[in-house]
Amino acid sequence: MICIAVKYQGPTNTRGTRYTATMANWQGEKLRATVGYDYAKNIDDNQLAAVFAVLDKSRKAWGDTHAWRRMMEQEGMRWRVKCAGEHPTTGETIFGAALVDANQAEA
Repeated sequence: MICIAVKYQGPTNTRGTRYTATMANWQGEKLRATVGYDYAKNIDDNQLAAVFAVLDKSRKAWGDTHAWRRMMEQEGMRWRVKCAGEHPTTGETIFGAALVDANQAEA
C-alpha cells in the first residue's frame, strides 16, 4: 500500500488553482506531481488526477517502462485508489493506492 497526500494550492497572481500529490518511492525519496485544476471536473476527480499523475511519475522512476507496462497490461494489474480521509493538522487529503489484479472481484 502506498500513501499519497494531496494538497490544494489556491491561485496566485501568476498561477492558477492546482493540486500537488506527494508520495515516497521505494527508496524513501519524495515524488511530487502537480496538476492544474480542471474546471470541467469536480474536486474529487481533480484530486484523483493528481494521485494518478504522481503514480505515473513513480512508474517512470523505475526506469524499465517495458517491465512496468507488461505488468499492467499483460498480467492484468491496475491501481486501486481509495480516499483515507483528511490529515488532522495539514488538511491534506490522504489516499491509499495498491496494485491489484484487475481480474479480481471488487472488494
